[in-house]
Amino acid sequence: MLKSPRIVIFTGAGLSRESGFAPFDPAAMPPGVTLQDVVTRDGFERDPATVQDFYNRRRRELTERIAPSPAHDALAVLSMTNRGEALIVTRNIDDLHERAGSGTVIHTHGELLKARCTICTHTSDRLGDIAPDTECPI
Repeated sequence: MLKSPRIVIFTGAGLSRESGFAPFDPAAMPPGVTLQDVVTRDGFERDPATVQDFYNRRRRELTERIAPSPAHDALAVLSMTNRGEALIVTRNIDDLHERAGSGTVIHTHGELLKARCTICTHTSDRLGDIAPDTECPI
């Protein structure tokens, strides 16, 4: 997107929840694991295996059984019919906007299907499970 968009859409957890995806819902948290354990750098440094397991489960859930909702589809139509004019800014970590066909999406809280190497900081697409000893693709 080279010019400023005329339409900016902000989305959040409610949109993903409509598709059945609520990764940070307290009911979805494993026993003994808090939100702070899985969303903070301190939590990752303390127990990377628990954090990776949490996100691996969410990644499998997202890729195996979650599909965009009619709202995602409607926003994609808006995006496609206003090419270069519409921008979606989302707090959601899923790829449901992209799967529905939205063109320009900014994820402010990260993307579940991407991982950043803790050594070289390279970000790569990751659809499968990640373990603390998983090698960087580069």
